[in-house]
Amino acid sequence: MFERYNEDARRSLFYARYEASLLGSITIEPEHLLLGLLRHGPNSASPFLAPLPDIRSALVHGAQTKAWIPTSVEIPFSKTAKQALQVAAQESDRLQHAHIGPEHLLRALLADPTTAAGDLLTRNGLQLDAVRQQVAGCPRPVGQGRWRPRRTHLPNSGVKRRCSRSTLR
Repeated sequence: MFERYNEDARRSLFYARYEASLLGSITIEPEHLLLGLLRHGPNSASPFLAPLPDIRSALVHGAQTKAWIPTSVEIPFSKTAKQALQVAAQESDRLQHAHIGPEHLLRALLADPTTAAGDLLTRNGLQLDAVRQQVAGCPRPVGQGRWRPRRTHLPNSGVKRRCSRSTLR
C-alpha cells in the first residue's frame, strides 16, 4: 500500500502512528497525520508549516487524551485518514509525480477543512491553491521522477541493452 510513498512520507506516517499511541487514540486520524508531519522535522512540507504559529500545541490541546497505547499494538487508519491518503495519491497523480511525499499529504489535509487538521491549517492562513501552485512549480527531487528504461550501447559489441538506472523525463 505504501510503495509509492517516499522515505519522508513514510516517516511522517510512522510518527503519526506514534502520536496516536501517545494520545491513546484507537485510530490514526488526520490530526495525527499533521502531528506526524510536524514531528518528522525538515521535509518538503516544512516550508509551509514553519511560519505557522505553534499548531502542535493547538492540536494536542484539542485532542482528547486517553491512556497511552503501547507501540506494539497495531493502530489502524480511520476512515477520514484513509480518505486523506487517497487524496494525497490523487494530488501526486495530478502532478504526474511517481512518488507521494509529505507535500502531497499536506495538500490532502488542506483539501478537507471539515477535519480538525484541515480547519486549523486553514485558520492559520494556509490555502490549498497556494500550496498546490508552489508544489507544482518546484522541481522534482533527483531520483523521484518517472522511471523509463534507457538503452545503452555496449562498446565493441554492437548490442543495445536496457540500463537499470532511472532517468528523469
